[in-house]
Amino acid sequence: MRVYRKSMFSSRVLAVLLLTSSFLRADLVIVQDVDAMGQQVSMTLKTKGTMMRVDLNPKMSILIDGATGDMKTLMHDQKMFMSMNMDAMKGMMPAPKPGSTAKPILQALGNKQKISGYDTEEYLYTQGDTVSHLWIAKDFPHFDAFVKTMETLRKGPIGQMSPQMQMDMTQLPGMPLKTILDMGGKSGTSIVKSVEEKDLDPSDFVAPADYKSFAMPTIPPPAQ
Repeated sequence: MRVYRKSMFSSRVLAVLLLTSSFLRADLVIVQDVDAMGQQVSMTLKTKGTMMRVDLNPKMSILIDGATGDMKTLMHDQKMFMSMNMDAMKGMMPAPKPGSTAKPILQALGNKQKISGYDTEEYLYTQGDTVSHLWIAKDFPHFDAFVKTMETLRKGPIGQMSPQMQMDMTQLPGMPLKTILDMGGKSGTSIVKSVEEKDLDPSDFVAPADYKSFAMPTIPPPAQ
């Protein structure tokens, strides 16, 4: 059960922060520091096409198929993995609240900060009861490709799983390198530390052959 709770935490962090991460068409390695509800994680994201691998720590990785929305959580010490399809993940997400899918509001706050070597400006992004502070780098490389890919993802299975949480990147003037989310009193922060473009081995995005599958426990939907 403890392993499952860790995977639950990882899944919810990804659901919220995934759409402010660099999911590009090129093979990339992105290192982020994430603090979600008091849990601090150095998160390494690897992307290849529509596939993503998230290494949360040496003991756990998550594989995501952006085309289908299917996800596998790898437990390296146990050499096991747990699979979740879209129906199971939808049951983990809270139902949309009134006004949560309303058109978001983007407001420039004017504060400046250098993050990971880039000059950024702070913006406030408000949608329903979700408030995001974004520190945006307007000269971040590959931003056009980033927006095109993020729109594909937002309109695909993962985006449709929780439309109330999706950020419309076409409204942003650049790449958010620091994101602070406040969702009904629960907060999370992510900071992009580095981005490297390199060729990645396709085997990084599949469960190792010697890992065994285990069933996901049945849990009730989240309280409203």
